[in-house]
Amino acid sequence: MIREKKTVDTAKLDHDAISVLGAEWLRKTKRCEIILVDPKTQAVDEIPDVLGYNYDESYLIEVKTSIQDFKKDAEKRFRAPGQGMGQRRYYLTPKGLLNLKDIPDGWGFLE
Repeated sequence: MIREKKTVDTAKLDHDAISVLGAEWLRKTKRCEIILVDPKTQAVDEIPDVLGYNYDESYLIEVKTSIQDFKKDAEKRFRAPGQGMGQRRYYLTPKGLLNLKDIPDGWGFLE
């Protein structure tokens, strides 16, 4: 179970700008050398907001800017445990949007 809470000031930023902050966080804290922000592909159903790779792990960051988007995301089949991208998964939201108790087991929480 991953339970990590970091604070980033995202109150006045849009989805794309928050995704860039997530990529920077992966570069600095997880030492990811390969980072994709909003990659577009038709090969898979899942389109991550940020996907990073370091020497031995992959990281998925899903940016959520509304509670409705967060709830809708939970319904996706690749959000089930053991499914989808990223060995380590995080939700990144503007400060105060969600509480730690809202985050599913196995996911980290960045705000």
